[in-house]
Amino acid sequence: MRAFTERLRQPAALGAAILLLGGRALAFDYITDASGFFPLAWNPGAVPIQLKLPAPASPLVDGTTYNGSVQTAIDQWNAVLGTIQLTTQIAPASGNTNGNGVNEVVMASSINGSAFSANTLAVALTQRNGSLRTEGDVIFNTAFTWDSYRGARSQFPGRFDIRRIALHELGHVLGLDHPDQGTPPQTLNVIMNSRSGDIDTLQSDDIA
Repeated sequence: MRAFTERLRQPAALGAAILLLGGRALAFDYITDASGFFPLAWNPGAVPIQLKLPAPASPLVDGTTYNGSVQTAIDQWNAVLGTIQLTTQIAPASGNTNGNGVNEVVMASSINGSAFSANTLAVALTQRNGSLRTEGDVIFNTAFTWDSYRGARSQFPGRFDIRRIALHELGHVLGLDHPDQGTPPQTLNVIMNSRSGDIDTLQSDDIA
């Protein structure tokens, strides 16, 4: 079972949401500012994201590309978002630059030069100014084999569905935390749980 963890580094105003291998009174959980009261949110309007993923080495199960599969995850979020929309641009495959004011989705062997832990599949890095989101990057770990498929993970052992992981990491970029790691922890079948599983679409609680 792959797990996700969420950390908010308050002094640097940088949040890191990490997807690993293997709440509150609300049924969902927000990432909040230093006060613990105000959810971190984007300014209303368009939130541009550059998709900078490489071409797959072999065809993916569902016939998409990495960028195409992540685009579908973005489309799923856009269909249920209210005041913002994630807009995308396909850019040449390359790394991200944290703090450059550009939202980027990439694959890399490290987190801006820092090693991934052995079980980390992906991370979401965010910048903020107070409770305002100013940047969000998603980095998929190249140490793992990525594919794109629906349904149970057991159908494709050793391969990880980039679309469902993107749904989760984009949830962090949007400002959601892990309900199963809330205070108190909540037992829900949702894409935003800290452990990935067979859920591959947004659930009603994720949307709420």
